[in-house]
Amino acid sequence: STGKSSKHSSSVLCISGKYNEQSSAVAPFSAISQALEKMVFEIVPRENESSKENTTTCVGLTDEQKSKATKGLASKVMQKVGFPFIADPYSADAVTNVEGGENSEIINTKEESEHHLQQSRNTACDESRRQNNYVCWESVRHEIRNSPIIQPGSDGNKILRGAFPVLIPLLERCELSETKSILKNGGRKSRAGSIVRRGSGSSAGRRGSTGNVGREEVSGNVGGTSDYAIKESTLEFLSIVFRLLKKPLILSLDDLQWADRLSLEMLQFLLCDRELENVMVVCSFRSNEVDEDHPFFKVMVDAENVRDRIHSTKDEGNRDIASVQRIDLYNLSPAIIGNFISDCIRKEPDEVATLTEVVYQKTMGNIFFVKHAIEELVRKNALYYDMMSFEWQWSVDKVQLSNFMSDDVVETIKSKLQELPLPMQKMVIAMSYIPNALDASILKKIMHGEEFCMEEEGEVTTLLQEASNEGMIIYSVENQTYNIAHDRIRQASREFMAIEERDDLLIRISQVLSTVRQTSQSEWCLYVAVDNLNSIPPEKTDQGDLAKLNFQASKLAQKRGAATRENELLRRGQKCLERSEIHWKEYEFTLHIYNAAIVSEYSLGHLTDAMPLIEAVLENARSLDDKFIAHLNKVLCQCEATRDYDIGTEECAKVLKMYGYDFPLSPTKADIMKEEVLLNIVLRNRPYSYLVNLPVKDIPVFELINHLSRFSLLS
Repeated sequence: STGKSSKHSSSVLCISGKYNEQSSAVAPFSAISQALEKMVFEIVPRENESSKENTTTCVGLTDEQKSKATKGLASKVMQKVGFPFIADPYSADAVTNVEGGENSEIINTKEESEHHLQQSRNTACDESRRQNNYVCWESVRHEIRNSPIIQPGSDGNKILRGAFPVLIPLLERCELSETKSILKNGGRKSRAGSIVRRGSGSSAGRRGSTGNVGREEVSGNVGGTSDYAIKESTLEFLSIVFRLLKKPLILSLDDLQWADRLSLEMLQFLLCDRELENVMVVCSFRSNEVDEDHPFFKVMVDAENVRDRIHSTKDEGNRDIASVQRIDLYNLSPAIIGNFISDCIRKEPDEVATLTEVVYQKTMGNIFFVKHAIEELVRKNALYYDMMSFEWQWSVDKVQLSNFMSDDVVETIKSKLQELPLPMQKMVIAMSYIPNALDASILKKIMHGEEFCMEEEGEVTTLLQEASNEGMIIYSVENQTYNIAHDRIRQASREFMAIEERDDLLIRISQVLSTVRQTSQSEWCLYVAVDNLNSIPPEKTDQGDLAKLNFQASKLAQKRGAATRENELLRRGQKCLERSEIHWKEYEFTLHIYNAAIVSEYSLGHLTDAMPLIEAVLENARSLDDKFIAHLNKVLCQCEATRDYDIGTEECAKVLKMYGYDFPLSPTKADIMKEEVLLNIVLRNRPYSYLVNLPVKDIPVFELINHLSRFSLLS
């Protein structure tokens, strides 16, 4: 394909996402959420968009700096596999390369074109969304309304809102009015369905189940949302959108070696679905960081096995290429590095052969390392611009040139940090401990104060501009946020600071992030604050306050359906609580965190970990009601561990007797007749259907009665 649109071929819509280092430490599903957010941003129609003027602003950056946006790996990969490609309207016309598995920076030496690119980029973005009607959203809304899984008001719809807040505006457009709902259901309001296993009927039956449902579907998590339910709801939503797209969709997902576990599980679930089509997923990762034990390795293997089986069962001739392809991106050759260096210093490739040889031996073709190696030679005056001859020169031999360069890229960046002004050093180091992109307002709060040598907020804006000029940070035109330009810069910045100073910096960062108003876009602040404080020695933090912060973050994770993340935070919070002075002194909080931890441990099958928590509650709780969750989960853990339902029945009966409910373990005929008489007295000759009209009450002891009934049936 030439990439040109015609009446016989259509361009593709490419959605790219790059994850930050340590994404597992931020919000659950962060990797998938980023892709969904970009997809919604690109293809969901805006109100009054046709009359909207371009008002995009970039605080603190010049036009030339704003134009240095990276173009995703998708363009290069698409050209290789033969797909037409529509470029990201935010991207500059620059070359992208991955060397040794590391993402390179974009280097565009054609400075004369940058101003023109910047002027056209924002206009192209809005124009692209206005002119390209990627999907009929009325059809999407219609499909969502009729979906038994994610229709408005259903469990699946609520799950999508909780797990992926970026979808809330879109789902709100799909709300069905009360009048239409009543008319559709023959004058009565229907009850929205729960998650239905695919293959069970209706539109959900258009594909088979992607796998067996294990304990996660039964136990779920504290919030009652299982991982399976989240995956099914997401798959239903994406399948509707993909099926109705007028153009093929490409999801380009970068740096998957850092993606969080829940995002990888979701990606595996989607890629292994048998009927998910009209979409191509490009997954890029560092092969030297993904071994057989890495979660993404399993995603690759399962996707290849499933998709190849699907391909083999289809009619021959439908596809020219296999459904799964691996493409290795190798080092840049010495010739390309020579061309790059010659272009940088405006000499012919033959004239820079010696310099190219030395640089290549150090960098092995890593373009990011090459760029910083050249900068290091300039900083050390080994490579200099001769004002007499008006050209770049070097006056040392190969050995001396090699000695001027560091042996690895991290040391090279450290030497660059050493030359930066102290305030800029501190700002870059502070940003290195924040794995997410952040806006200037948060950074100003962190940097304001005597410890950062800044008294006025305007100084931060100036530093951001200067740090961008130095290539240490990048600015996102789309989100108007700042981030460290490369993970090696992040690594070097962290190693540059002494450990003693690091702890004080992390406390300062966490104090600011924990006070940011919580929204769907800023909840990562709480996760980062908690993780930073958890990494500090206990004697340097208030363990009681940290326990409360962990508990607050665990509730966010519970809302997102991230059971494992919730469990991790509850464990840390419980440990902090034990080390604090408020352990069982702040009774209500201690009881809440212990009860939440008990339920979380049982839900994940950690029975042995749940028992010490249960015993602690039974020993310290003040009332029988406060001990109920401990009693209930003790019975469940014992029965789950032994699989002896006779014991489970007996233990349930014992606990219920403590709460005033006496159930005979071997009921006689007289016991049954007695209960029937009591029931008839209560009903007063009314039919059993009368019970349906009674108000629903949340009485915890009923849950134990249900388990007693289940155990007795299984015993």
